[in-house]
Amino acid sequence: SRYRGVSLKSGRKSNPWKAVITVRNETKHLGYFPSEERAAREYDKVARQYGRDLNFPGDPQGCGGGGGAVVCGSIMAYGHVPTEGGFPGASPPGPIPQSH
Repeated sequence: SRYRGVSLKSGRKSNPWKAVITVRNETKHLGYFPSEERAAREYDKVARQYGRDLNFPGDPQGCGGGGGAVVCGSIMAYGHVPTEGGFPGASPPGPIPQSH
């Protein structure tokens, strides 16, 4: 992928774009999405909370573009398919603890 935290899962017909982020040496699966951009924007929502580099640094809310219904400030989006392994101690769209 041309975006940080995004990869194409060949063989998946629906929602083939996977988003992940690594926090404190733990890889967190963010979900599968119908487009590469939507997966990248999901990555940005979480990356912003951890002070990481963004795919869309000029987008202050991690929203916009892509059309669809991305819900800003949460980890839910059309096309998001929660899978096993997600977030320890919370189920999407639960909050992600911020490190201080």
